[in-house]
Amino acid sequence: MKKIGLALSLWFLSLPVIAQNVVLVSQVGGDFSDPVAALEAIGTTLPPASPGNRYVVKINPGVYSVSDSVEMKPYVDLEGSGIKTTVIRGAIGSSFGTPSDIQGIINAASHSELRDLTIRNNWASSSAVAIAVDGTTGSAITNVRSVSRGEAVDSSAWKYGIFIVDSSGVRLTHVVARGTTSNDSLCQGVAARGSRVWISDSRLVGAAGSCTIGLGLNASMDSSVNVVNSTLRGGGSLNGISVSGSSTDSGEQTTIRIRHSMLDGAIFEGTSDESGTTTVLISHSQLTGPITGSPVCFSSHDPDLNGLTSTCIP
Repeated sequence: MKKIGLALSLWFLSLPVIAQNVVLVSQVGGDFSDPVAALEAIGTTLPPASPGNRYVVKINPGVYSVSDSVEMKPYVDLEGSGIKTTVIRGAIGSSFGTPSDIQGIINAASHSELRDLTIRNNWASSSAVAIAVDGTTGSAITNVRSVSRGEAVDSSAWKYGIFIVDSSGVRLTHVVARGTTSNDSLCQGVAARGSRVWISDSRLVGAAGSCTIGLGLNASMDSSVNVVNSTLRGGGSLNGISVSGSSTDSGEQTTIRIRHSMLDGAIFEGTSDESGTTTVLISHSQLTGPITGSPVCFSSHDPDLNGLTSTCIP
């Protein structure tokens, strides 16, 4: 009987979360014509969302231009009609002096999912983020293309596909995250600071154009990032993946674990001038590019299928 009870409990936990409310965004005939207004209505003209009163904001096919960030809310999922048919785009800059400065075209929320659409940030003047995940718990991004692009006036500007800071339980599945530019800016597919992140079946790109530095994945400041069945690609003078320690707390540990993936670009593992400790663990993966630091490889190989040593060299 105990085994049956355990099996039933696991079965109930595997059931999808069902939303009690559906709000339709459509350019013709919807409840709202833009996603910003739809989300603002929840908790004002519509009852608030809660664990027992979840919402789905469903966005019909079309290109939706926004001038302000789309602020997601806890227990509210934002769902497009397909990665090729629903696009939310805008031009919104971001600064990184404090976490509250981070603004994307989409600002994620706790206990919510963003899925089935494309996000584009075309901000040109300075740093920009397509999707910002700031201080959340249990955020999910599924079947999404997230692109930050645009020629930056400042050559020190960063273009982030997805920026994750001070968050836990973040899951990226079937995601394309790209930071790109046409001039000497800095590009990252996904950046994680002080966060716990799971990435699967995704493509992270920090390249194209003339990125001075292009990082598919960058983790720092006591982050833990797990990657499986994904491609990480970079470009520029430093590219691929980077993991660095923290300059504020010598006890912090930043770790990237990568399995069954392809890494196209350099691997940088180290603390630079920072005081934290770092680890990169790679198994059953293909590596292309030089190694800096001391990553650890197991059952991995180069593009010609030559086996790599435990220090990730042929």
